[in-house]
Amino acid sequence: MMRLNKIFIFLFALLLSMTTVHAKEQLMVRNLKAQRVDAVTAEALSDIIKSILGEYYSVQSMDALAALSSVVEEKLKAGCDDTKCLIEVAGAMDIGLVATGSISKLGSLYTLNMQLISTRGANLGVVQRASEECRCSDEDLVALSRRVALQLIGKTSSLQLAASAQRTSAVAPPVVTTPAASIARYSNLGNGIILDKTTGLMWQQVTKPQKFTWEEAKKYCADLSLGGYSDWYLPTQQQLESLVDLRFNPTINISFFPDTQASDYWSYTHNESIRKACLVDFSDGDSYFSYKSGKAYVRAVRNRL
Repeated sequence: MMRLNKIFIFLFALLLSMTTVHAKEQLMVRNLKAQRVDAVTAEALSDIIKSILGEYYSVQSMDALAALSSVVEEKLKAGCDDTKCLIEVAGAMDIGLVATGSISKLGSLYTLNMQLISTRGANLGVVQRASEECRCSDEDLVALSRRVALQLIGKTSSLQLAASAQRTSAVAPPVVTTPAASIARYSNLGNGIILDKTTGLMWQQVTKPQKFTWEEAKKYCADLSLGGYSDWYLPTQQQLESLVDLRFNPTINISFFPDTQASDYWSYTHNESIRKACLVDFSDGDSYFSYKSGKAYVRAVRNRL
């Protein structure tokens, strides 16, 4: 009998360990924030993203958690869009990861932005980004949301990235949506220009120490003559976010961009109706919209011929 008990205990322990190994990590998903997109579309895309992420994680909807926790409910009612709030909410529910984002429309151009946030350990904060633009029908938004969800968790194939770059090439130069994995990504051309060998973009290395309004930033880039080139422009949100590297402080590869301020930089991405444009904050890598009359730093970019 004792021998049978030992065998039973061994088998139970083995089964328990197998269950633990295969248990999915918990991920809280915040519904997409809609910007000039109807709420029904935003909710439908959010559900698709949850379904995709659910293949790899144990997905917990923030809206569903609100029904179980008064803390989550209060935070949700207050908005809870910033990284700090989402970390607090997920941490209170003992959830290690959060996926959040927005879907916006400007004219016929849709933009889907997502962030993956870690709520624990040394990597506290935004650990991954994914973003894609398209001039597409509502039906094509389904495929767009699937691609971005997979990009967010590092499941994107090289073929998918190539297809994405081809789709967005008519809107903006090809960009990557995740931080650089290696210092070999950049090349110092020695003429004040840093070449991003991944995207093919050429960046102004040393920027002006003063701040500009959005209109001033556009004019500064258009008037810039550097390295024998005069076709510089203000980068889009996606292009500027491609420089974000959370391994550094400020959140950019300071070996190549040593003068970068741990502060806001203007992007061209804007919304005419509310007179706001997108800023990328290189103190933490976050992006947000603010009034164009405010002031921020600027880094010019050009396409490599």
